[in-house]
Amino acid sequence: MILRAKYLITGDGRTCLQDQAVYLDKEGKIGWIGDAAEAAGRYPEEMVKDYGEATILPGLFDMHVHFGYYYSQPDLDNYDDYMVAYYALEQAKQSLRLGITTVRDLSCPPNLMKQLRLAGQKGYVTVPRIIHADAGICMTGGHGHQDGVEEADSPWGVRAAIRRQLRAGADWVKILTSNRGDIPEFTQEELDAAVDEAHRQGVKIAVHSGTQPSIQMCIDAGFDTIEHGTFLTEAQARQMAKKGIA
Repeated sequence: MILRAKYLITGDGRTCLQDQAVYLDKEGKIGWIGDAAEAAGRYPEEMVKDYGEATILPGLFDMHVHFGYYYSQPDLDNYDDYMVAYYALEQAKQSLRLGITTVRDLSCPPNLMKQLRLAGQKGYVTVPRIIHADAGICMTGGHGHQDGVEEADSPWGVRAAIRRQLRAGADWVKILTSNRGDIPEFTQEELDAAVDEAHRQGVKIAVHSGTQPSIQMCIDAGFDTIEHGTFLTEAQARQMAKKGIA
């Protein structure tokens, strides 16, 4: 198949080509990019889709989704395990419709993303590429506990929870340590242990942290990504850049 459009973005952050075409092989992989007028002569038997004044660009990444977050639905009582799975599949399909081909799911009902990804690999459903952190981890009674996030306390309790979630198939670790108040949930020792355990196991770790002083504690601990960071200061952003924290 040959795709044509007025503009073509290659994804290197700089290049925008005009009046070019893309050849896709039978597996959907890009085999050639070149002048639109040349494409038909090079691949005379291929079907051509011309999108006119549109722009063709690589698939997008959404780095923070919750495909299985059904908790805010008005008819919550209807959501058993089957309905939650259907709901998650619809979110995955919506992502594809928006051009998002890779997602990082940062907390869902346990095992849901592992099985949705497997269903996609088996060809039962069509979903984006899924990277996930399983259910996430909070302190006892912490942010997210009512939504199925696993509860853990103490440095060794947090390490054990991380090990359980990795055993369950998580690709990333997700910690939640602040809600909307100014009291941090996990202690510095617990946060330090979480980062150490994830990195010791060779995986990256994200943290839900939006308020002070929890943001600073997470920077000090060395998380790979800080999610939300609502009240992040400029000085903290500079610290994060220096430490390679996104």
